[in-house]
Amino acid sequence: MQVLQVKPNDCHRVWPDVERYIVSAIESGSSGGSPICNHHHVRADVAAGRQLMFVALDEGKIHGCATVSIINNPLACCAMITALGGKMVVNEETFAALCSLLKMYGVTRVQSCVQPSTARLYKKVGLAVVAEIAEMEI
Repeated sequence: MQVLQVKPNDCHRVWPDVERYIVSAIESGSSGGSPICNHHHVRADVAAGRQLMFVALDEGKIHGCATVSIINNPLACCAMITALGGKMVVNEETFAALCSLLKMYGVTRVQSCVQPSTARLYKKVGLAVVAEIAEMEI
């Protein structure tokens, strides 16, 4: 499996092949609560260059997709995973390839807000649960 970045200008061309992964990731991540964005927002952010999109390819077919937002903090440059679907996290090799591409942007840390079931998947590729998020609408 090969991981490649989708340039902002190509977002609309590959969207039909990745939309289901983004929708699924957002729906499973909200756990019945209100998500902070939907797939239309993610598409607009990728097309505008505010988020990065990566796809997992095998024999020219897309098998997974990840979108990330780069956050520059004083002590670390973080890639916040905003959506991850398909075969982007099921094995160490694919996730390592994603991390290698993120390093080209100066990323030193990968983070994601996830449900417990997704956290278990992330542990398989080396991510550790470091916090829980409490939320309330005001």
